[in-house]
Amino acid sequence: MQRGVPVSCAWKVLFLGLAFLTTSAHAEVIKILAEDSFPPYSSGQGKQVEGLSADIVRSAFRTQNLEVQFEAVPYSRCLAKVQAGSELGCFSTTYDPTMLNVLIFPEHPLVITSAIAIAYKDSPEGKVSSVSDLEGRKVAVTNGFSYGAEFDYHPKIEKQFVSSDSNVLKLVAGKRVSHGVVNFLTYYYLLGKQTESVRKSLKVLGPIGTGGIYLMFSKKHPQGEQNAQKFDAGMESLLRSGEYEGILKKWGEKFGLSLSDIRHMSAIHKDPLRVPSKKEK
Repeated sequence: MQRGVPVSCAWKVLFLGLAFLTTSAHAEVIKILAEDSFPPYSSGQGKQVEGLSADIVRSAFRTQNLEVQFEAVPYSRCLAKVQAGSELGCFSTTYDPTMLNVLIFPEHPLVITSAIAIAYKDSPEGKVSSVSDLEGRKVAVTNGFSYGAEFDYHPKIEKQFVSSDSNVLKLVAGKRVSHGVVNFLTYYYLLGKQTESVRKSLKVLGPIGTGGIYLMFSKKHPQGEQNAQKFDAGMESLLRSGEYEGILKKWGEKFGLSLSDIRHMSAIHKDPLRVPSKKEK
């Protein structure tokens, strides 16, 4: 018969085993910067961050037993810190092949989003399906935002820059410009915050461009590459399980949009603006 473990030793073994199980049950914590003023994708102050992008990032890392601690910062600071390698990652950003020497873009975007053209409800302006449809028009846009290179640098579109997307809606409703361009989901988010007169004065003409927005990681950070891979693994898990679609559905319902209305935003689709680069290999 084998000798048993002395009672006092047995308690020590049991205690150490329970301590190990308790420690291993806790997820590792990583810090991610979040844009503080891009609702409904990401907004907040300090560690209190909410939005569609935040929900996706949190859920993707949770599948990898990683807990995310957010810090809300202005986008310019977010980008600078990740480029320098002083922070691990930040969202939301569009894919930029000129930044591949300092940034890692995961395979999966957070969402595929689009810029849409809007006009005064009773105007004769017809449907819009491309940037060229806005040639010769005066279009309100938010200063500092990008709507795709084709639109941003189009010489035949007169752009009136304003301080916020909310002001874009107001200029169009007041007939001070013929068109406005805003992010698809941002439009519906802001619409609910306008006066009734503004809400009833607007119509959506269609998309002018589509592209992904990403959680970017620092190539200079020692944990950048491994966490970019974990994020992609987490996204794969969310897409397979249906949890990702559930997150989209929840946020769509907040603005009266059905899942079919927003399914084009799913990360299951490839980013049409992302061109493979040797730098990513």
